[in-house]
Amino acid sequence: MLGYIAALIHNPNNISPDSAPYTSHLEYVVGQQLCGMLGYAVRLPEGTVDGKIYAWGHLTSGGTVANLESMWNCKFLPLSLKWASEGGNPLEAIASAFKVVLCTGVTKSICDCSAWELLNLVPDEVIALRVRICHEFGFSGIHVQKVLNPYLIDTVGKQALEAHFDIKLPARYLISQAMHYSWPKAAALTGIGEGNIVGVPLAYTGHMDIDSLDNILAECLDNQRAVYGVVAIVGSTEQGLVDPLSSIIGLRRKYQALGLSFLIHADAAWGGYFTSLLASAPAGDRTNHAKGTYDPTIALSARTKHELEHLRYTDSITIDPHKSGYIVFPAGSLCYRNGNMKYLVMKSAPYIDEHCYSDSSTMGIFGVEGSKPGAAAVAAWLSHETIGLHRGGYGLILGEAMFTSVKIYSQWVTMGLRSSRVTVTPFIMLPTELEGKAEVEIAAETQAIFDAIVGRSDDEILSNPEARDLIQKIGPELVVQSFAVNFRRADGTLNEDIVEANALNTRIHGKFSLQRPEDCIHDLDLFVGSSLLVPEKYGASLVHFKKRIGLVGDGPVFVLRFVTMSPYPCPADTTAKIANLVQKAAEEEAEKALRRSTVIPSLHSFVMHGEERLFMTYSASFNIASHQYQLAITGDMSEAERRAYIVVRKQHPGASFEMRTTEPSEILPLISRGRARVQITSSSIPSLLMSCEITNINLLHFSPLGRKHLQIAYPETMMFYLYGSPSDAYIEHILVHAPNAQMHGRVVLALPEVDDTAFQTGLKKGFVVRTDILERARMPFSPSHRPTFFRTGLTTKISLYRIDDVSGRSVPSSTGALVNLGQLFAEGEMTLQDDIYIDMDLVNAIP
Repeated sequence: MLGYIAALIHNPNNISPDSAPYTSHLEYVVGQQLCGMLGYAVRLPEGTVDGKIYAWGHLTSGGTVANLESMWNCKFLPLSLKWASEGGNPLEAIASAFKVVLCTGVTKSICDCSAWELLNLVPDEVIALRVRICHEFGFSGIHVQKVLNPYLIDTVGKQALEAHFDIKLPARYLISQAMHYSWPKAAALTGIGEGNIVGVPLAYTGHMDIDSLDNILAECLDNQRAVYGVVAIVGSTEQGLVDPLSSIIGLRRKYQALGLSFLIHADAAWGGYFTSLLASAPAGDRTNHAKGTYDPTIALSARTKHELEHLRYTDSITIDPHKSGYIVFPAGSLCYRNGNMKYLVMKSAPYIDEHCYSDSSTMGIFGVEGSKPGAAAVAAWLSHETIGLHRGGYGLILGEAMFTSVKIYSQWVTMGLRSSRVTVTPFIMLPTELEGKAEVEIAAETQAIFDAIVGRSDDEILSNPEARDLIQKIGPELVVQSFAVNFRRADGTLNEDIVEANALNTRIHGKFSLQRPEDCIHDLDLFVGSSLLVPEKYGASLVHFKKRIGLVGDGPVFVLRFVTMSPYPCPADTTAKIANLVQKAAEEEAEKALRRSTVIPSLHSFVMHGEERLFMTYSASFNIASHQYQLAITGDMSEAERRAYIVVRKQHPGASFEMRTTEPSEILPLISRGRARVQITSSSIPSLLMSCEITNINLLHFSPLGRKHLQIAYPETMMFYLYGSPSDAYIEHILVHAPNAQMHGRVVLALPEVDDTAFQTGLKKGFVVRTDILERARMPFSPSHRPTFFRTGLTTKISLYRIDDVSGRSVPSSTGALVNLGQLFAEGEMTLQDDIYIDMDLVNAIP
C-alpha cells in the first residue's frame, strides 16, 4: 500500500520509459522476481545471453488479462513461415535450406513439413524460428518481419490460414471444467471461439481427471486436430485445488513422441505465490523473518508441494500479486518460461521507440494492455523487497494462513460431533474418504482430528507428532475451502432434499455477507462467501460431494466459501469463535428448515373458479412440506352464500378470489372429511367477503410436489389439467419441475368430431391437456421474466387424455414429460378467456 500510494502521487504510465522510466524498470524487476520464485531461469541483473533460455514476466491489470494474453500464442507461426516460403513468395529461397526439428525429434526442411507437423512443433522451436532465419541467412529482423507480415495470423486471421492449409478441424484449448470464467471470455475475444474450449471432466476429488485428458488428447491425435494448449489450474477459485500438473507434463512427453505437441499454461492466479514455500531464504538475507524452529510448510501437503515444483516446466504462468501476494489492485502478472515469447505478443506505436531502451525498461510494447499504472509495479516491488519471496518471507505469511485454514477445516469436519442438529461437509475430503475407507474409519479419523487439533493451542499442535501429521494431510490444498451444511430431521436422519439444503446454506450466507447497499460492514462478525456448484461443471465430483453431504437427486449445490488470508497466528479461541458463529447460525436456520420439511397441521388456501359449480385450485408450494401438493377440488356452499358470492364476482370482473381454511389440518384428512370452515377474500376487496362452510368436497386431481416426485427437466411444451363443464371449463398448469408457476383460468374449447356426452362425462373427472405452448424455452421464470404470455386470447392446439389413463406422474423423466398419457381422447384448439390466475412467487418461496 505504501509503495502504491508513493508512486500514485506521480501517476506514472508504464506504456513507455519516457513517461515512467523508473517504474517501467521496476515492472521488469518484479517480472523477474516472480519468474524466479516460480522456478523459471532468470538473469537479474541483466547479463549476456549464453545460449540458455531465460524467463520474462510483466504486470497486467489482473488474471483475466494474463489468461487472455497467454492465448495469444505461437501455434500458427510455422504455417505462416511455410506459406511465405512457397513458390513465388518472398522466402522461397530458404524453403529447402531452412530446417526445423519436429516434436518427434525428426529434422525436416520446412518445405517438406505437413501442416500437421508444423502445428505441432515444440514451443521453443517455434519461438526461435524468426531469430534463426536472421542468423542463418543474414537477414535483418525488420526484413523478416516485413515479409512475414502478409502471412501472419495477426494479418490474415485464423480462417485464412486454415483455408490455405486445408485444416478442417479447428484447434482446441483443453482446461479443467473448474475453469475461471475468464477462459471462455478470452476464447471469444481472440477468435478461438468458446466452442473450442474443451472442459476436461473432473475426477471425484475436483481436480482435472487425467484419464479424461489422456482420452481427449488421443482423440485429437487420431483426428489430427491440433491442441493450442492444456491449462492446469493451480489454486481453483472455488476450492483452491491444484491440478495434477506433473501428470499433464508427462502426457505432453508421451504425445510429443507420437506427433502431438502443445503449450502448457498454469493458471496460478491464486496459487503462484505459494511457491515461496519451496525456496529457502538466501544466507544472511535481510528479508528472512523466520524465527526459531517453526516450519511454515507444516500445512503444505506432499502432493501440493510436488505439483508446485513442476511449475518450472510450464510454458507460461498467470500469477496475481493482488491475490496471494497481498498487493493492492490492479496487479496481475504473466510469466513466460522462454522470455523470447514476448516478441510474439509485441505491438508498438510511433511514439514508443522501443529501440532506444533495454529489455529492462521497455514494458508497454508487450502484451495486451498499453497504459498501465506504474504504481502497481512499485507496490509489488516494495512488497517483494520487504517481505522476501522465500520460505522466510512470503512463505512464512502464506504458511501461517494455510495453518489457520487447516485448523478451521478441522472445526468444520468435527461439527457433527458437537451438534446434534447440523453437519458440515467440506468439499475437500479427509484422507480416509480419499482412500475409500469404511464409515467407522472415517469416524475414527474425525475423532482424532477433534482430539488432536480442535481447541488446541499452536504449541500443543506443533509439539504433538500425531497432530503435526494430521495438519499436513488434511484440509485445503491452499487457503480456499468450501463446505455445505446439512440438517438432521426429527428422527435423526439427514435431510436428503437438495433444495432444502441449498436454502439452508443460502440463509447462513445471508447472515455473514452484505446483501444490500444499506447493510453495514460493522454489523457482521464474520464474512463468508458462497458459490453454486453445478452438475455441468463439477460432474462426478459433485455427485460424490452430494453423497457425502447426504443429498439425493439432481441439481446444483449451494456452498459456503471461506478464504483464510490473515498472516497472523490464529489462536484456538478465535477458530472456535468462527466455528461457533457458523454453528449458531446453522442451527437457527436448521430449525426453520425442519419446520418447512415436516408435514404439520396447517391452514390451506385455494383459488376459486366457477359460479354454477365451484372449483377450487390449491395454492401449492414446492418448499413447504405441508403444502407440497398440486390438487383441485369441487365443493358446495349454501344457496344464499353462493348467490352472494356470485354477485360480488360480477361486481369485480377480473378479480381473483381466495378461499382459506380457518382450522389447521393436514390437507388429505381435510379432503377426506368432505367439509371445511373457510373464509373467502379477494385482493380487490379490502374486507373479508364471507365466512362459510364448504361441503361435499370432492378431489378432482392430486399430485405430490416433493422433490422425489418431480421430473428432472422441464417438458418441451406445457401440459394442463382440464376440468369443469363444456360451457364452463378451466385449465391448471401441471407442475412437473421446479421452479415454476401456477397458472389457471377459464378456456373455450373447439373439439371437432367429439361426442358431447363422452366429453361432458370426462370433464367431471378431468383431462390432461398437451399443448404446443413452449415450456422448456420459457423456464425458469424470474422477477424480470414473468409468464406474461398467459393472458386472454392465448390460443393453442391441444391433445386431450383422460386423467384416469395418465400414469407415471411420480416417475422421474429426463424429458420432463409425464411417462404415459394413455390413449388419445381428442384433438382440437383451446383459447384462454378470463378468470386468470398466475403465481410464481408463493409457489417457489422458501420462508
